[in-house]
Amino acid sequence: MAQALPFIAAGASLLGGVAAVRQTQAVAAQSRYQQQVEERSADIAERDADTQGFDTQNQIMRYREQAAAQMSTTQTQLAKAGVDPGTGTALWIAQETANRADDQIAEIQKEGLITQQAILEEGVGARQRATVAGMQSRAYSQAVLPQFGGSLLSAGGTFGASAKKYGVYGF
Repeated sequence: MAQALPFIAAGASLLGGVAAVRQTQAVAAQSRYQQQVEERSADIAERDADTQGFDTQNQIMRYREQAAAQMSTTQTQLAKAGVDPGTGTALWIAQETANRADDQIAEIQKEGLITQQAILEEGVGARQRATVAGMQSRAYSQAVLPQFGGSLLSAGGTFGASAKKYGVYGF
């Protein structure tokens, strides 16, 4: 029984090393999967930010069309009433309508940019999380192999020492 102890120790070390490698491979695979998920999330966020920019431009275009239609209606009503649209109150109404339209367009642009920036920041966060997941995957992969090799070497050292004691084959 004493002669089998070096083999049992080497086998236990080998099995423990294999289990550690398998566990590390599983954790590394999970980290790689998380990295892929975060990369997809970042890509989606970038596309959503682009879409938000297009939506903002469409919103501004629709608002300009509405403002122009409102201005045309007002000018038509003033003309029907016999008021010259280029003087007095009619001119003041046209200027105020144009100023409000400019203010509203600026507000739409501002809100669109804020939303677009928030979406882009989510994408940046996802890219950062993907980088961290990739680093974790590499760290797990690199951490277990030296330990596994060390455990095999130490088991080999035990086996070699006992081989000298018990003979060439260790028994």
